[in-house]
Amino acid sequence: MNHPSAICLLFLLLLVNPVTQGADVLYLYGDVSAEGDIPSGDKKPFHQMRLDDEGNLGMSQFKAAIEETGLTIDEAYDVDVRLTAEFLAKHRVLILGSNQRRFTPEEAATLDRWVRDGGGVVAWSDSAFGGEHSKVGMGNTKGLDSNNDLTLQFGMQFLRDNGAGNYLIKQFTRPHFINRNHAEGGIHFRGEGVSCVRVSPPAEMLASLQDGGLGGGIRVNKEDGQLIPDRDAALAIA
Repeated sequence: MNHPSAICLLFLLLLVNPVTQGADVLYLYGDVSAEGDIPSGDKKPFHQMRLDDEGNLGMSQFKAAIEETGLTIDEAYDVDVRLTAEFLAKHRVLILGSNQRRFTPEEAATLDRWVRDGGGVVAWSDSAFGGEHSKVGMGNTKGLDSNNDLTLQFGMQFLRDNGAGNYLIKQFTRPHFINRNHAEGGIHFRGEGVSCVRVSPPAEMLASLQDGGLGGGIRVNKEDGQLIPDRDAALAIA
């Protein structure tokens, strides 16, 4: 997979509380080389997906879309961040972008309390967050391990890259504000088949894998076993 994709998203979007200071939305990015070195050191960082990057691997349009809603957004290097109650209280939404840092059980518990108090978490995963796939393999887990440290407690397990081509997501399990309350046709999006999200309660699938005529294989990485159709999601919520 050459282009990080947001096809597999985790949304924990709840009522948000006023913040004391800091940007409404905090976006975390990491630092890995094409060969999988963390940090990249003297090598060029690989697919960081920075907010001010206007190239085709950057997130400048994503940043602009967030700002159009009236929210402020800032980014931080994952290594420089510790998820304490005081830190999270400065923000309304935490986005797990190209992060690779491993989070502690204490940080996960703090995040859980923050979410229950109204914070929101958005996450996606890609093999590119472990380096260039031809060098580190689509089965590498550096990016998803970082996410799973925080998301497993919400019933969402990111799987390995499935290397399955392109998907067009256009059918949802139920009406939801994410799909404009229209299970069929409310919103369509396309992306690479990357890391499915395997759900368990309290999480639920909002969109399954569906090729939409683009040839995306309905499968998971063989290292993750067999596809579980009612649990392996392209888009999951809790």
